Amino acid sequence: MPPRVSVAIYNDLGTTPHCVKQLRNCIQQNIPGARISTLSATESIEKLACKSIDLFCVGGGFARGVINKLGSIGLGNLRSFVLSGGSYLGICSGAYLASSITKFDTGGPLEVNDTGILNFFPGTAEGPLFGRFAYNSESGVSAPILDACATLNSDIPTSLAVYFNGGCHFLNFVDNHTSILYLYRELGTPAILRRRCGQGTVLLSGAHFEFDPANLGELDADPHIQRILPPLLEHDASRVKLCRTVLLDLVKPIIGAVHQTTRFTTRSHESTKVDLWLKSTALGHSNVHPTILYVAKRIRLLHLIQRYAIRSSIAEFQTVTA
Repeated sequence: MPPRVSVAIYNDLGTTPHCVKQLRNCIQQNIPGARISTLSATESIEKLACKSIDLFCVGGGFARGVINKLGSIGLGNLRSFVLSGGSYLGICSGAYLASSITKFDTGGPLEVNDTGILNFFPGTAEGPLFGRFAYNSESGVSAPILDACATLNSDIPTSLAVYFNGGCHFLNFVDNHTSILYLYRELGTPAILRRRCGQGTVLLSGAHFEFDPANLGELDADPHIQRILPPLLEHDASRVKLCRTVLLDLVKPIIGAVHQTTRFTTRSHESTKVDLWLKSTALGHSNVHPTILYVAKRIRLLHLIQRYAIRSSIAEFQTVTA
């Protein structure tokens, strides 16, 4: 049976119910067998501290609420969780939260100019894009076209329209650890990126690629939503393909590590049984033909070689990704 990925979605001050619902549905549909939990701030702090989850997600809402609720301890736990090998998904508010600088509604009534704590993206998250934004309203909603970066050799769709309301683009930083997945066609700036942080991975998106236009619930009757539904429905097959590709890619290192640990544990267990048998033989507790004893020692040697190879591979991987 394949290993099950443990996914936690932040669900406290700084989030909205429909964003949490959409994010949960998206993960449930695209990471088969995932164990998904929605956590309060207190629960999030505890889970991140003991690193008992694989992927931590923050969806739409307002980043200052998340910051205030998690506090310095919770944010410190989240940063440590990622740097030591965990994965983080930040969409809209979760993307602002993960950036070193947030510039929001500059010169407007909702202006925010904050310095980040997590610094998963060491640049600027700037928004809102494509017009004005109002909290608890769909009045500023849009469906921008995203274009995949031409430099990527991937199965992700070449372009698609997605739900957007108050999100950001990513500015002023690119390095070898950062992969820009999509650009806003109208602006030519990064919309979705993936980044290696220590031993962990983050996926940040200013646009709501997780939103399913066929499952909007109470939002479906909103006239502003009705205005953007046609392009969302037209591009939904591409959106689904994007979700499956980027989410599985985000948790792939975790699944691989679990498989590797399982193989290592099995081999170690087999090696231990051979060890005990050889010790018993050496102490004269078993009358064994010399040929059988020779074969057993060769098996023991093979296990030692396999164990060394696994440890060497892990050490090499940690060196490359550090």
